[in-house]
Amino acid sequence: DNVAMIYGGACSAETLAGGKIAQAAKVFMLSAVSSAPQVSEIGDYVYRYYSDSIAAKQVAEFLNEKSKNIAIVSETTDFAQGFANAFKANFKWSIGYETTFNTEEKDFNIIAKNLAAKANDIDFILISNQSNTTMISIAKAMINNGVWDKFKNKMFFTVGSDAADVKEALGDKREGLYSYNAADLTKLGNNLQMINDFDKEHPIKSDKNYVVIEIEAMQAIIDGIKSGNTTSDSLKAYFDGFSKKNRDGIFGPYHFNTNRDVEGIHYIMTQVQNWSVTTIE
Repeated sequence: DNVAMIYGGACSAETLAGGKIAQAAKVFMLSAVSSAPQVSEIGDYVYRYYSDSIAAKQVAEFLNEKSKNIAIVSETTDFAQGFANAFKANFKWSIGYETTFNTEEKDFNIIAKNLAAKANDIDFILISNQSNTTMISIAKAMINNGVWDKFKNKMFFTVGSDAADVKEALGDKREGLYSYNAADLTKLGNNLQMINDFDKEHPIKSDKNYVVIEIEAMQAIIDGIKSGNTTSDSLKAYFDGFSKKNRDGIFGPYHFNTNRDVEGIHYIMTQVQNWSVTTIE
């Protein structure tokens, strides 16, 4: 149908499925937040901004200084498993307990009780979760089973620590939680006002840091089309060109590497301190 490009998917599962079709048809495809490592393996027409492998490596380097025997609880989604696997590949100490759970899971008491039983053997808990909903459910089970307070300042969640529904559900129990973000909002300069203005017109229910990446991805496409690149091959060449001269994006300069993943995003570590998410590294 003479499609010149595809923007998406909105998650790894969509991109892994649609990307194979785009690659076979040699249609340029760009996803902002499809993070599973397998996305890099689809082919040379599929590009993405956010990568689990890069983010998890930085998180592992951070937690290598805080934990010697960690527990890992991960959701069975492409994102959560990709992150957990990349983390394990870069964590240099012991994994004292590991388990997974399905997205449909409603009762996390067994996992919470197992963590309680391991409390004297592990010194940190990493939860690789896909959504705010699962974070809330896990947190409530850990609170009810006496695990939560024992690991205050010793828990890391991949998603949800600053989300509105998590704040409402957990209140001051969020204090001390670690997480990470894909862009440091404090370093956006004038671009931060643009994000805040966008939030006023279109209330952002997810993390603003990822919205920054979405907006940058769309802006890069718009700039490419305005430059006269209206075919798949010309758009592909336009994005490949960032490797010769970094694009000055909303979150700073970046380019795509040979795997068509963005290099230049520095994932920041955060912690809830005095009820606010604070950048700590």
